[in-house]
Amino acid sequence: MRQINTDVAVIGGGPAGLAAAISTKKEGIKNVLLIERAEQLGGLLYQCIHNGFGLQYFNQDLTGPEYAHEFLKMIDRYHIDVYLETMVLNITPGKEIFAVNSSEGIIIIKAKAIILAMGCRERSRGAINIPGSRPAGILTAGTAQRFINVEGYFPGKKIVILGSGDIGMIMARRVTLEGAEVKAIVEILPYIGGLIRNEVQCLKDFKVPVYIKHTVTKIHGNERIEKVTIAKVDSKNKPIKGTEQNIECDTLLLSVGLIPENEVSKTAGVELSQNIGGPVVDENMQTSIPGIFAAGDVVHVHDLVDYVTLDGEMAGQSAASYISGKLKSSRRRIKVEEGKNIRYVVPQYISEGGKVTLYMRVGEPAEEAILKVNPGLFEKKVKKIKPSEMIKIDLDEDKIKNINSNKIQVECPILKKEKIENLSEIEEGQEVICLVCPMACRIRVFTDEQGEVTEIKGHKCKKGIEYAKKEIRNPERVLTATVRTNDPKQPLLSVRTRKEIPKKLLFDVMIELSKIIVDKPVKVGQAVKNNLLDQQIDIIATVDFPFKYLAKKEEKIEA
Repeated sequence: MRQINTDVAVIGGGPAGLAAAISTKKEGIKNVLLIERAEQLGGLLYQCIHNGFGLQYFNQDLTGPEYAHEFLKMIDRYHIDVYLETMVLNITPGKEIFAVNSSEGIIIIKAKAIILAMGCRERSRGAINIPGSRPAGILTAGTAQRFINVEGYFPGKKIVILGSGDIGMIMARRVTLEGAEVKAIVEILPYIGGLIRNEVQCLKDFKVPVYIKHTVTKIHGNERIEKVTIAKVDSKNKPIKGTEQNIECDTLLLSVGLIPENEVSKTAGVELSQNIGGPVVDENMQTSIPGIFAAGDVVHVHDLVDYVTLDGEMAGQSAASYISGKLKSSRRRIKVEEGKNIRYVVPQYISEGGKVTLYMRVGEPAEEAILKVNPGLFEKKVKKIKPSEMIKIDLDEDKIKNINSNKIQVECPILKKEKIENLSEIEEGQEVICLVCPMACRIRVFTDEQGEVTEIKGHKCKKGIEYAKKEIRNPERVLTATVRTNDPKQPLLSVRTRKEIPKKLLFDVMIELSKIIVDKPVKVGQAVKNNLLDQQIDIIATVDFPFKYLAKKEEKIEA
């Protein structure tokens, strides 16, 4: 049984863990150990081949593998020790980690500080209790994503997706581009459950049928799923008798929510939030046990990976401050409570001073609301709030210092209820949802009888004006996909178009990509194919081929 002593141990090599390890090393901590149970770092980023990552952190529109690539370069640069294919079994309150891998067996890691960054997991069929038989063809959306984007297996041809979260919508687009038919997206809520940008480019773009206020009530089939029964639901989400209808399908994908992964956190005795299931933390991302920090989706499920990265950086900085003695226990803790129309808020505690950023989700959508932090810390009128879109606000340090109470409350009372709209029914040329950034502005475009744009309203930047004009005349999208390789260990290579291409060419490009087999080494950003379809469409790699795992690196660059 081997024993390792380290300053900081980071558990989880996804975006939060990568950022935490790098941030800790930047703060001058010498010994940082990053522990990952998979065979490579990056977490789920390698199966998330779609773009939309890094819009805030890097001010670039990256795919998941490209986003991971930027951090892997920093892992090398700062010479961070990495244990791959290593499973953490237990953590003691005294910050001892018991882990296991195939090469060394049981390992005991003694750390001065620990950062929990294990991410989240998907809810399964068992969590939502759908009646019926148990045939093949029922998968979580994330599992299907890995099968299609990493392993090269396709789940089916006629697909129903239960839940309209971001993964479900992204998979609707992905399987459609690969030639499958999405028979329906079935959502129990009265609104789409993911980001509006995904609603536009994954559902509206491909005219995917959406059934809101519906759920799957039964699964049919013996060897393989043959059909599902769906029904409308009432205000209590109970199926309404007499509204049932059957949809034939050979695959059911479940996109019914994510749960913070905290089985290991429980072994350490960390206090967990009864509301969201993640560790209770303060503004330094410190848990109820001094010296144990948490970051990313293990605390609460984020909608943007950029925020996960910021969480990781904060946890890393705080762990470094804890080890150096700079992070002192506050004389008092101020509890952050959820008020009207706030489902949860993180952190749950803050101290008397310093920078404080609050992350929260509302309980109900609205066209207009007032976001408040009482007593008198923050107040702002906000438009178009949705439970699926996280809200982030920064509090004034001086105001926090002058708080006379041991608690503050966040609330978001509704001024105007949301007008439920199905984006697929909005007439082209009237309203455009801008996809330039996560804000997803609703831009109103007015044209004359000749179709020329006369006026544009609702944009918050000049990029929105240009996007709206282009969307009216010739809409364009970045295409992300995979191509085959000659390496059975890495059968697929994720790729993207170097720039946006006309939306009308998406399926033509997919046909051409199916003919490509990569048999030579290629790096991220290098062209796999140039001038596709004689349309000046370049296809570039978003991951190295062959992929060089960190455990096999021959040299590292000193910080």
